[in-house]
Amino acid sequence: MPEASTPSSNGTIRSHAQACVAAGLCALPAVRDDEGKRVALPAWKVYQERLPTGEDLRAWFGRRHSALCIVCGAVSGNLEMIDFDLGGDAFSAWRDAVEAACPGLAARVVVESTPSGGRHVVYRCSEPVSGNTKLASRRIEADGPDELVVGGKTHKPRQDSAGRWHVVVTLIESQETVGSLFVVAGIFAVVVSLRKILKSVITFLAPNQEGQLLNIMYHRGVLASGPRVVAVGGGTGLSVLLHGLKERTSNITAIVTVADDGGSSGRLRDQFGVLPPGDIRNCLVALADAEPLMQELFQFRFKEGASDLSGHSFGNLFILAMAKITGDFEKAVRESSRILNIRGRVVPSTLSAVTLAAHHADGRVTDGETKISACGSPIERIFLKPDSVPAADDALQAVRSADVIVFGPGSLYTSVLPNLLIENLLAEIIASRAPKIYVCNIMTQPRETSHLKSDFEHVEALVRNTQPEVLTHVIVNNGRVPQALADRYIHEGAYPLKNESDRIRALGYKVVESDLVRGVDVVRHNSRRLAKIITEIAVRKGR
Repeated sequence: MPEASTPSSNGTIRSHAQACVAAGLCALPAVRDDEGKRVALPAWKVYQERLPTGEDLRAWFGRRHSALCIVCGAVSGNLEMIDFDLGGDAFSAWRDAVEAACPGLAARVVVESTPSGGRHVVYRCSEPVSGNTKLASRRIEADGPDELVVGGKTHKPRQDSAGRWHVVVTLIESQETVGSLFVVAGIFAVVVSLRKILKSVITFLAPNQEGQLLNIMYHRGVLASGPRVVAVGGGTGLSVLLHGLKERTSNITAIVTVADDGGSSGRLRDQFGVLPPGDIRNCLVALADAEPLMQELFQFRFKEGASDLSGHSFGNLFILAMAKITGDFEKAVRESSRILNIRGRVVPSTLSAVTLAAHHADGRVTDGETKISACGSPIERIFLKPDSVPAADDALQAVRSADVIVFGPGSLYTSVLPNLLIENLLAEIIASRAPKIYVCNIMTQPRETSHLKSDFEHVEALVRNTQPEVLTHVIVNNGRVPQALADRYIHEGAYPLKNESDRIRALGYKVVESDLVRGVDVVRHNSRRLAKIITEIAVRKGR
C-alpha cells in the first residue's frame, strides 16, 4: 500500500504490529483496501494513512479502527507503540474522536517529549496477549539524532537510507513474561493432576482416610525418616510417652512387660493361659492412627456387676480371641496392630510366662506384681520366676537397630525393671551403642517406691537391680507440681521427687532437666516435651 503524504494540520499516524493489540482489538494477518480486498503486509511494515479532520475523523475511526496500525501476525506484549506527528488542537480532536469511537482507549495514551522538543504518543498494555511470538522488535520514528526515551529506557536513534531517524524497540521481555506464565500454569496443572491421582489411589487403598491426604503423606513420609526409638516399660507411663513419640517418628518399638497378674489381664492369664494383654493393649491404643471410635472400643470396659465380663476390657478380649485363632500371641499382637493402624510396633519382652518376685527390707518375699505393689515394706531386690527366660526375637532385633533406648516413665519395680531382668535382653541393651535413657518419675508411688525420695535414689535402685552400663542419660523433672494437686497426692501417700541431679552426674550419667509436669486431675509427664528431648538426644547420638 503506498504511503500517504503527511500534512501537518491533519497529522500522520505511523504504527507497527502492536498497535491494535494495545488498543484491545483483534490483530489481523492482513488489512483491507478501500474496495474491501485483503492486502497482505510484510511483518513490521509501517502502515501510514492520512487522518481526516473534524466530524469526518469520528466516522473514519469508527469504520476503520480495526485496520488501524495492523501488520501481519498477532503478537504478545507489554508494549509501547506508535508515534503520532500531531500538534496542538489536532491531537486533542483526534483523541476525542478515539474516545467516542472506542471508549476507554484514549485514556491509555501517554504523550512523551523527545530531547529535541518534539512529541510522540505511546500506548501501553500491561496484559500479555497470546499470539505469534516470532515478532520481537519494532521501529519508532524519531525527530533527529538526539536520544529518545521510550518506556522508561533511553534509545539512540539511527538513520536509515532515506535519511529518517528511528529507534528499534525489542519485545523480548514481554515474550518471556508470557512464557513464564505458561510455565507456571503448566506446573500448577501438573500438581493438581498429581494430587487427584494420589487421592484416588489413597481412596482405593484406604477408603476411610481419603480426607486425611496431607496427614497420610506426612506420617508415611516425614515420620518414616525419624529416629528408631525403643521404649521399654509398661503401664500408664509408657503409653503416655508413646503418645508424644508418635508425633515425631513412626519408627517406634514398644517393648512391654508381661508380668502383670492383676485385674482383667490377670484373670485372662489364669483362665486361658495367655500372656497378660492389658499393658500391650494400652500401648496399641497410644500408637493407633485408627478412628477415635475404634480406640474407644479397644478401651471399653464392661461394668456389669454380676457378669463374667465385668472388669474386662474389650481390647483384652479381642487380643485373647486373636491369640486363640492364630495360635500365636505375637501374631495376635501384630494383627491387632494392623487393625488399629499403629505408628510403630508393640512387642512383648518375652513369650514365656513369668512371675515377678521381690525381697523386702523386713525379710519377706512376695510373688506377683499385685502383692509387691501392696506390700508396705521397702523393696531391696526384684527378680523373675523362673529366673532365666529368653527375650522375644522381635525385642532383641529392635534393640540391635535402635538409635535410642528409653526406660520409663512408669512404676520402677513393676513396669520398667521386669523387662531388664531378662538376661539376654539386658545384654543386648548394654552392648548397644545407642543412648540409653531413664525417664525418672515425677512422684513416688505409694508403698512401692515410698522409700525412694529423690530421682537419684530411683536411678540407684535401677542400677542396683541391673548393671551400671544400662544407662547413659537420665531425664529428670525440675518443674513444680501445682500445690492443690500435690496436696491430694500427699494425702494418698505419694510425694514429688526431690531433684538431685548433681548426685546422678557423679555416677557418670548425663542429666537432662526440664519442666515435665502436665496435670489437672492427675500428674503426668508432658509427652510432647519428653518426646522432643528424646528424639534430639537420638539425633545427636547422645552428645
